[in-house]
Amino acid sequence: MTKVKDIIDNVLAYQALQIFIVLAIILGVFSFVNVPDKYPKLIVKKGVIIGVYPDADEVLIEEKLTSKVKALVYSFDMVDTFRTYSVSNEETMIMHVELKKDIVDNEEFWNEMEERLKDLQESLCLEASIENQ
Repeated sequence: MTKVKDIIDNVLAYQALQIFIVLAIILGVFSFVNVPDKYPKLIVKKGVIIGVYPDADEVLIEEKLTSKVKALVYSFDMVDTFRTYSVSNEETMIMHVELKKDIVDNEEFWNEMEERLKDLQESLCLEASIENQ
């Protein structure tokens, strides 16, 4: 108990220490209010679409799958057509989608893209599957 009383007496005796403690508290409150969030909102501007068509060669993948996915993706105004590209291999199609730089809210875009890809997947009358990542 005497140690606590000695500490309190020392704080009250030195005015500079009192000012320092008050300034530290004010600075702490100011920092707490003005420092940005620990987990800021991220804007995802890149995505990958993977399509699989078993037992198909590159030409068939390009004709039946890639061309339809490209048409769907390029129908959106938010897509950066210069940075978006696709690669067709045997049995697979991989498309890298990038959004334009001035996009602020992209969650609505990705939800719409996912819905339209599901509709496209259902409309394809082949043994292909599409994954949106």
